[in-house]
Amino acid sequence: MYSTREKLIHFNQLVNPQAVEADLALLHEKNPQSTDFVRFDHAPEKNSEDILFALLDVCEHDEIVRNRREFFAAKEADNEHTADGKVSGTPTDDDGNSTPTDGEGNGTPAEDTGAETDNVDNSVDNSSEAGEGNQPEEPATPKKKKMSTQE
Repeated sequence: MYSTREKLIHFNQLVNPQAVEADLALLHEKNPQSTDFVRFDHAPEKNSEDILFALLDVCEHDEIVRNRREFFAAKEADNEHTADGKVSGTPTDDDGNSTPTDGEGNGTPAEDTGAETDNVDNSVDNSSEAGEGNQPEEPATPKKKKMSTQE
């Protein structure tokens, strides 16, 4: 489809390990007789670049981009719907009241509960001598070149 140079240009534009599932599905559709599927299906993330390179032999750049967009749109739509058909969003309790979460699935504490954040210093002191601590080092000065003694 493409010359080697064009193929490398398109490869560099399209390389994305997160899109390996979409690329592999399109490769199965476009080139079902490929002998590389055993390797590709076994470890798609490891072989993502090889999958894309093989895909560029049978598809055009625009077709790969279109397929990826459709794949991710369908995947996102599947993630929005839960198993019982409700749209996931803010979880609700048994009465239908929404219960906001803090991103980890835990309810957010009310302001009057006294919940405070812990301020923790996670800095690491790697000094070899006691007392050096986190003091700034003196700037390094470049070494001067020695003059040649031969003339």
